This record gives sequence, structure tokens and C-alpha cells, in this order.
Amino acid sequence: EVEKNAQEIGSSYVYCYIFEPNDASRGLFKKLGYSHKENIKSHALSVYKKAEVARNFVIERINRKDIRDAVSLINNYYAGRLHFIPYTPESFESHINGIPAYGLENFWVVKDNGKMVACAGLWDYSVLQKMSMHRLPFSLKVMGVVFGFLGLFMKMPKIPAEGEILKPQYLTDHAFELKKPDAMSNLI
Repeated sequence: EVEKNAQEIGSSYVYCYIFEPNDASRGLFKKLGYSHKENIKSHALSVYKKAEVARNFVIERINRKDIRDAVSLINNYYAGRLHFIPYTPESFESHINGIPAYGLENFWVVKDNGKMVACAGLWDYSVLQKMSMHRLPFSLKVMGVVFGFLGLFMKMPKIPAEGEILKPQYLTDHAFELKKPDAMSNLI
């Protein structure tokens, strides 16, 4: 179904990301004609920052009347990129509502004097995959101890423990007016 849909919308490639260890998926996709491109390592660390939104920006969840402006912003931001297929308001809404734990309720916009200048979705990827830290690098163990101690006196990011189930969330479908990068910084 994914390949059929990709062909219908004019895609030249279909990518599949296989999370280790998953020999069954590797075998299946090889049998289906997929070839290994590269190994990707993902690194993440929980962080926080006190939210101090600039006074000229208003950050809110998207509403239906703003979809057309969000689509225009995204299409302009990604124009000319090799694998980007421009959205229509209908295809954009179908896209974000078709992904589990995404949807319009998790899409945010930034307005400056009523004009949309940045947008992004926050996708709760944990509904599709359970992730945990199986072997925590020594440096992160040390950071955990240091952050734990400092946490007695101030707010500090939480370093996950080995075996702890994580709840990854991805910032996705982001775009901003290039003359207003501070709008995206405020949204993040």
C-alpha cells in the first residue's frame, strides 16, 4: 500500500527505517527488492529551557482556517528540495491526521501581528515504537549523577536510566519565514 501510494503521488523513492535489532525486517525488505543505503545513528538528550516567548509572537494550536497559510509556509520553506512534494490544504490535513498520535491537535503556529511566520507539529512517536536505553554510555551515567545532585538546587534535565522506556517526540513539518528565524526559536 505504501509503494502504491508513493507511485500515485509521483515519488521516485521509498525509504524504510529499520530499528536494531530487527533481522526479520531486514530479510523481508531485502526479499522485496530494497537495498541497504546506510546506517543512521540517532542521538538525543532530554533538555529544557524556560519558555520566554517574545511579546510580538502569539503561539497557538492550528485551527482549520489557518491550514491554507501553514501549507503555503511549508511549501515555500521546502520549495526546490529533491524529495519534497508540495501540499494542498487537503493533502496536508490528510497527512497529519493519518499519522498515529499526530493530527491537527498537535500542530502549532506562530503569528506575528496576525500573520503566520512559523509552524511545526509535535509527533508522539512512542505509539509506534517502544524505545529504551539498553546500555547507557559512561559519560551519560556521570552526567546523570551530576544532574541528580544539581537537581537538588535547580531544575535539571532528566537523564534516562538503563532499561527505562522513553517517550520520543519529534518536531516535524516545521517551517518558518527566513526573515523571522526567531519565530521558530520561540516555537521550539
